[in-house]
Amino acid sequence: MKICICGGGSLGHVCAGVLASQSGVTLNILSGHPDAWQKEVVVKDMAGKTYSGTTWPKTALLLSI
Repeated sequence: MKICICGGGSLGHVCAGVLASQSGVTLNILSGHPDAWQKEVVVKDMAGKTYSGTTWPKTALLLSI
């Protein structure tokens, strides 16, 4: 399954770690700063469970109207 997260803020980081840890998931992140992302994302929940996976950061198109 291919998933794209728009935005690389706090919620984007958590979702990226959890979703990318699932088998069969290809995860893209659209961010204004893709160079700040690492390919490997690791997230630890409050119960101590760790989620990790690979992401593919991409540049978001920023439009001004």
